[in-house]
Amino acid sequence: MERFIEVANVGEVKRGRGKVVFVEGLSIAVLNSDGAFYTIEDSCPFDGASLSDGFLNGSVIKCPGDKARFVVPTGECLSQPEGKHLRSYRVRVDKEDVLVDLGQSLAPRSEKEIEVGSRSSSVIRSAGRRSEGSTKALN
Repeated sequence: MERFIEVANVGEVKRGRGKVVFVEGLSIAVLNSDGAFYTIEDSCPFDGASLSDGFLNGSVIKCPGDKARFVVPTGECLSQPEGKHLRSYRVRVDKEDVLVDLGQSLAPRSEKEIEVGSRSSSVIRSAGRRSEGSTKALN
């Protein structure tokens, strides 16, 4: 079931940068990759570093701590084939608002649950509510 919640304003998350938001007990990184918005769990499963402080290159983010790399649309860990994966969430943009769907994540945490095939966040128009967080730079 879709459950989109407004988490940021488009202008708050500059290209190549991120913002951590706290929604319903979750810490989520909102990332802007060349105008496409993605959302994933903010905490690296290996060292706990905030991925919103990571290094974004296209659709891959590198942890600022241990340098683990994750595919942002799916949460798949590239650094360790048997590694821990992150949850990623569907995103919609409604005018100037970025919304995240907390109803269902796009990627599971365990590798065993990952299905073959592509999954991606989509940038669509919808409505929702806003939650505040602080902006963190991605270099």
